[in-house]
Amino acid sequence: MEPWAALGGWSFNDTDEPTATAYSDLARSDIAHLNIFFSSLAVFMLTYRFTVVDIDWQYPTAADRNGRPEDFKTLPKLLSNLRSSLNGYYTNLLLLRDCGCAAEELPVDP
Repeated sequence: MEPWAALGGWSFNDTDEPTATAYSDLARSDIAHLNIFFSSLAVFMLTYRFTVVDIDWQYPTAADRNGRPEDFKTLPKLLSNLRSSLNGYYTNLLLLRDCGCAAEELPVDP
C-alpha cells in the first residue's frame, strides 16, 4: 500500500469556498512564495509518510471553476517547480489527466 496526499478536488474550486482560487493564485506566485508551499508540503509528506502527492486541480482555466486564462501557462511551471523541489525526497508527482487539458499539452519533465 502506498499512502497518497491528495490536494484539491471538485469542491476545492467552488465559488463559495475560501480555496476557490487557491491553485490559480499559487500557480502565479513568485518563487519565494512557491518555495514556502513546497517546503511545507515536503515536511507534511515526510512527517506522515506519504509517498505520492496528487495535485487535483479541477479545472485550470475554467471560469466556472474560478480558473484564469493564464492557468494554462502557469500550471506546467508550478508542477515543474514542485517536481524540482521534491526531487531528492522519496516522493512522486502525480498529474491527473482530468485537469481540463490533455496531458501532452502540459510539458512537465518526468
